Amino acid sequence: MKKLSVLFIAFTMVLSSCSNDDTASTSAELTGAWNGQAISYNGTIITEVLGESIESTYVAQGYDIDFTMTFTEMPNNVVGEGNYSLELVSTTLGQSQTQNFEDLSFENNSTWTRDGNQLLLTDGTETVAYQITELTENKLVLTADSLEAIPNASASGITEIKIEIILTR
Repeated sequence: MKKLSVLFIAFTMVLSSCSNDDTASTSAELTGAWNGQAISYNGTIITEVLGESIESTYVAQGYDIDFTMTFTEMPNNVVGEGNYSLELVSTTLGQSQTQNFEDLSFENNSTWTRDGNQLLLTDGTETVAYQITELTENKLVLTADSLEAIPNASASGITEIKIEIILTR
């Protein structure tokens, strides 16, 4: 179970695709400083061990949120600074386990590109795609979905991750 938790934390930083929800207003200005208000993850990990599939689900809610994202233009940079903590509830084979992960870093220094409601953050060679599900003068909501393979010598699997980040000015 500890390996699954570690894999969850590792994969939260490699989100690579976006959702299709574009019903909220997204026409306000993106540039400027945004303060983190909420962060949540949920998903499923399916691991194959000795020919048996084991499914785990998880929900993680942020607390002690103290991070910012600052977007600038010309050049289009975004800097994330600060920390947050997560309460992770995972369920495997009908057994639930709660773990807390304290003082997780929100550090990030990327370039950004926006195409409609899609926001791409690129850090070196890795690009993360977010969907802007809400953007008003004072609120920004980013979501992302990811499906990743879990390579491992003794087990293999797939993890599906959904993330939502809520920021305000």
